[in-house]
Amino acid sequence: MLQEKNYLICEYNGGDRRVKECYLTKAGIEYAKTKVGPLFDLEDEIIDQMGVKRVEKLTELLEEYSHTLWKLVKEGEKS
Repeated sequence: MLQEKNYLICEYNGGDRRVKECYLTKAGIEYAKTKVGPLFDLEDEIIDQMGVKRVEKLTELLEEYSHTLWKLVKEGEKS
C-alpha cells in the first residue's frame, strides 16, 4: 500500500537479490510525520510530567525486563 501511494521505494541491495532496502519518499516522510508526530508530542508531555530521570529509569527497567524475559524463553526452548 505504501509503495502504491508512492510513500515508499524498495530496491534490491546490489547483486544480492535476497536483500531489499526500503526508503521513504518525500511524500512518505510527510505522511509518517502525520502518523508519528502526535505520538512524539505525547512522549514529550509524559517526559515533562514524569521528569527525564524517571523516564530514563523506566527505560532501563523495561530493557532489563525484556532481556530477562528473552533469556528465560531461550532457556525454556533448550529443555
